[in-house]
Order: sequence, then C-alpha cells, then structure tokens
Amino acid sequence: MSKSLSSGMKRKLSVMIALIVDSEVVMLDEPTISMDPISQRATWDLLQQYKQDRTIVMTTHHMDEADILGDRIAIMVKGTLQCCGSSAFLKQIYGATYRIVMKIDPQCDVEKLSAVIRSHIPHATLEECTGAELSFILPKKYIHRFEALFNDLKEKKSELGITSFDASVTTMGEVFHKANKLAHSQMDSLPSVSSSLEGQRKRQDMKQNRIMPRNYSTTVFSRLSEITTIEFNTGVSTFTNNLISKFGLCLRCTISNLNVKDV
Repeated sequence: MSKSLSSGMKRKLSVMIALIVDSEVVMLDEPTISMDPISQRATWDLLQQYKQDRTIVMTTHHMDEADILGDRIAIMVKGTLQCCGSSAFLKQIYGATYRIVMKIDPQCDVEKLSAVIRSHIPHATLEECTGAELSFILPKKYIHRFEALFNDLKEKKSELGITSFDASVTTMGEVFHKANKLAHSQMDSLPSVSSSLEGQRKRQDMKQNRIMPRNYSTTVFSRLSEITTIEFNTGVSTFTNNLISKFGLCLRCTISNLNVKDV
C-alpha cells in the first residue's frame, strides 16, 4: 500500500509511525525532506507538540528547521563533532552579528550611504555591493545605536537612494558555514604538523640506534607502554559514532524537564 505513496507522503507516514508508539526516544532522519512548505510547517508543529514528553534526535540539512526545533544543536563536519548548544549559544560563540540589507536605486551614492551608516556604527563593514542591493555587517556591541541609525535611514531614504532596507541577526546557516570553514582550515593544517612530528620522531629513533645499536629492550618496552595507553573505541561508542558520522548535522530536541547547560 505504501509503495504507491509519494516521497513526501512516505516521510509523513514514517513520522507518524515513529510517534504513535509513544517511545521515550525517537530518532528521525531528515523527516521533512521532499515535503512541500505547508507540510514542512505542519510537521514542525507536530514535533514541537510531541517533543515535550520524549527526547527526539533528528538530523537535518535545513538550518531554519534546526533553529526552530532544536533545543540543542550539534554540528558535525566529516564525522567530527564541532560544537553543541542552543541556537543562541552557537550564534554567540561563532560571532553574533547583525546584517542590514538595503535595496538601492541605480543613482545611489554608495560612499555617501556608507558614511551615514558609519557615523552611527563606526565598525560597520561592507559585505556585498551589487547593482540593486547593498549589505553591511553591524557588530552586536553597537546594538544600542541601531534605532538612531534606522530612523536616520528612514528619514533620508530619498536623498540616499534607498528603496527599502531590512535588518536581521546571524542565522544558523551562517553559523554552520563558519563552523564548516573553521573545521576545514584546521584539517588543512594537520598534515604539515604531523609530518614535522614524524620527522622529529625519526631523528630521535636514529639517534637512539646510534647510541644503543644492539639494546632492543628499551625500544620494545617503550612500544609496550604506548600500547597500554591506547583507548580502544569499541562497543556502543563505535556504533554511535558510525551512526552520527553519516550526517552533516545532528539535531537533538531534549525534553523540557532535562536540565542541560551550555558548555
């Protein structure tokens, strides 16, 4: 019967089956994929309603979905956990900023407009400038000056050539891209560090061989001591890591009475 259903309907059916058994822990793999926007919103409302009495672990690539549903959001890059916390906590860690986007006329004087913005927000930075749109990044520490800036822009819209403008806070999509970029930059630096450490170790081994060419006991016992310090990753931890590493982002919706603090 279910074979004849569309992909979106199959997702709805899977969500209902997962929730109808009244489990304390529910795991969902991208439950709203292939759904139309109205069905996505209905599924979000459903999950918001049912997460009060259970723990829901959900994976998603939709950052707005993670922001709306996630009490705790974990971001993974290439199978490695990069961060975990509430939406507000992650935005603060990765630099909570504000963005003002303005639609401008062709005759708009960009330098004059920039001067007006920087007169209120000295450290405002120009992010993007196209023929019809202009955007600035506004640091959070100047939030107390935003009202005066918006009023000034509203009064001088015609003079500055502004059609309309809108301001928004850092999105989860930006947080994800920053975490992804930071993780890749750290991974790129690992080969050079590991190669230098390997070269240093080889030089130390060569030095020991020159001093004690026939005394193998020291080398053997040093290798045995290294082996005893290894922590083997087996059992449940291996299963959990393999399960989580398949996905780019893991979203955890905790039950309301679970007291978890951001680290």
